[in-house]
Amino acid sequence: MNPITLRLRSGLAIREKPLCTRFFALAPRGLGTGLQESLPSYLDRLARLHGVCNFAFLCHEIHPCDSYQSAFLGTRSRGMLLAGSGHAQQIASLVALSTGVSEVASLVQPVLAQYGYLCHNTRPKAAWCPLCFSDWSHVRMPIYLPLLWAFTSVRCCPVHQILLQERCPGCSCQFDHYSAKGWPSACQNCGRSLSEYDKALDANQHAHFASHDQFCASQLSDLLAWGATSDQDGIPLGFFQKNICSAMHGARDRAKLYQLTHLRSETLYAWLKGRSRPRLPALLRLSYCFDVPLYHWFSRLNPEGTFIDGREAPKGLSCFGYSSFTPLHILKTRVHASFTPLQILETRIHASLSQ
Repeated sequence: MNPITLRLRSGLAIREKPLCTRFFALAPRGLGTGLQESLPSYLDRLARLHGVCNFAFLCHEIHPCDSYQSAFLGTRSRGMLLAGSGHAQQIASLVALSTGVSEVASLVQPVLAQYGYLCHNTRPKAAWCPLCFSDWSHVRMPIYLPLLWAFTSVRCCPVHQILLQERCPGCSCQFDHYSAKGWPSACQNCGRSLSEYDKALDANQHAHFASHDQFCASQLSDLLAWGATSDQDGIPLGFFQKNICSAMHGARDRAKLYQLTHLRSETLYAWLKGRSRPRLPALLRLSYCFDVPLYHWFSRLNPEGTFIDGREAPKGLSCFGYSSFTPLHILKTRVHASFTPLQILETRIHASLSQ
């Protein structure tokens, strides 16, 4: 509990008296770690603590505006509440003031939001680790959804090294990040517990579990832990462009850099000129190739020697999450590039043009 306090001086003694707050002072889970709680999960637990459903809590307390109430529920909660949007920061600040828990404002990662890395790489539906749910239940800790699990680049749990689940093990039902009824501990359709772990199913999926999946989960976990404890004013601007320039010089041969990262030259030059900002899949490719932590790209200057030797990133566009560097001629096909390799798309395009 971290209430807003009022310091009262009586003689030589100084005592602290907590101010009355509108909401209960519920502490967020996982602060300062890679498993920091997401804002939708915190709002869900806060509404449950007050004994009301999410819809009533949202309409009457959080955002009593008819034109925007539906925008925060269901699939739309992905873009409105998860990370980085202006609405998310406003709601987090409001709830921090209403609960007296200042740490709530950091649940949307305001430091990382300014770089535009987060909100464009989130899942449409929620994902979870059943073993984490089971461990928390055994020690009587509240169930929550970490922000880390919301990213498409994260396919496995960094703690238990198993694939995250996106569907109910009983009926394959999916769940929103923030819904009107709230996050269930068991499926509302079939009653199966979401903490059940199907070892046989995971063994079949383990064939698709690659080393870069563990890399992505670990890197993003470290990024969120760093972002929650960083000061926005303490990060100088321009480090990312300088590090990209160092990578180009360190690789000596620009063609080699393109071959390692599978990033187009137009994309890299757009970053250098400041015309666009990279998203998580592109950043993860750079970090994978040169073994540089994600937050080092924009928080410090890396020497050119860091980029002399590198390893080649996987070629599939979906290996690090949804692609943010899809060529224009591929977009015209209206095929989602995150699920189809680039070579297959180009083959289909050439075949259709030749007919």
